[in-house]
Order: sequence, then C-alpha cells, then structure tokens
Amino acid sequence: MPEGQEEDSYIDLPIWATRYPRWGIVHGRHHIPTVGTLMHRKGWLSARVQVRFLAVGQTRWQTFTTDWITMAEIITAPTLAEARTLISLCLTDARA
Repeated sequence: MPEGQEEDSYIDLPIWATRYPRWGIVHGRHHIPTVGTLMHRKGWLSARVQVRFLAVGQTRWQTFTTDWITMAEIITAPTLAEARTLISLCLTDARA
C-alpha cells in the first residue's frame, strides 16, 4: 500500500465525547487498495453505521447502512477479495 494512502486511514472519537457519549460520533476513513475508500460515521449509542464508499476509478459516492460488526469485518478483512465481497453485499442490501 502506498504510504500516503495508509496514512489517510483513521478512526476518530473526539475527546469530549467520552464525557458526553450521547452526542459523540465515531467517524473514520479507510482506503482498501484496488477496491476503494470507505468513510463511516456511527453515533456512540447507535447500533447502525452510515457508510459512504468510493470505488477506485469512480467519481460518485455510494451509500449504505450496516452494523458495526460488519464494518469491522470489512476493515480487518484478511484479503482484498473478502473486503470487496462484503462491500458488494452491503451495497446490494442498500438497493433492495
């Protein structure tokens, strides 16, 4: 993975949100080589994660909502094929 893209990946929770979790939003960005870029946000108490996905070579963001467990599986997928498959399944569910 090129250095610049690896440094662009992050997960962030503002420090003030630890005192006021009801208003805290966890957000992040993850670049998956040859697949695309995921930007996500999740309310501290919410069970759902809102995700925007930009495929490599595309100019239009696609959106879907999923649970945090699936999002964690996408981020930590051991292979690019598994990450691509999980994203495709989430996008298919969003269209249905």
